[in-house]
Amino acid sequence: MKQITVFSLALILLWSCKEEEGNVNTISLGLDVQSSFDQDNVQIKIDNREIMNRHLQTNNLLGVCDYGRINIKLTEGKHVIKIVINKWTTKTEVFSLSKALYIGVNYFEQTKEIALIYSDQPFGYD
Repeated sequence: MKQITVFSLALILLWSCKEEEGNVNTISLGLDVQSSFDQDNVQIKIDNREIMNRHLQTNNLLGVCDYGRINIKLTEGKHVIKIVINKWTTKTEVFSLSKALYIGVNYFEQTKEIALIYSDQPFGYD
């Protein structure tokens, strides 16, 4: 009888955890690697999970990198974004996600600075 009770409790706990997972609110996050990249290695991590790791080239006509636009889903709340360019220039910021958010990533090679632009609207390119 004890084994059946323990087994039943385990099933109930497992079922309730799965039900909670289904109720997690996910929100869209758009990342646009935008300007001033010249075959630079760009690594982007969110909450320590690698989102991008590739060499990028900015299309000067459009102002955005080829293969530099990513859309992912994240849970509501605070997140940490970390960008590393060419393994030595790093920027880490915390952002809150409560509705769709778009982040533009820009790199200024002469000053070795990374700038992030936060927008409620997708970035438009011609």
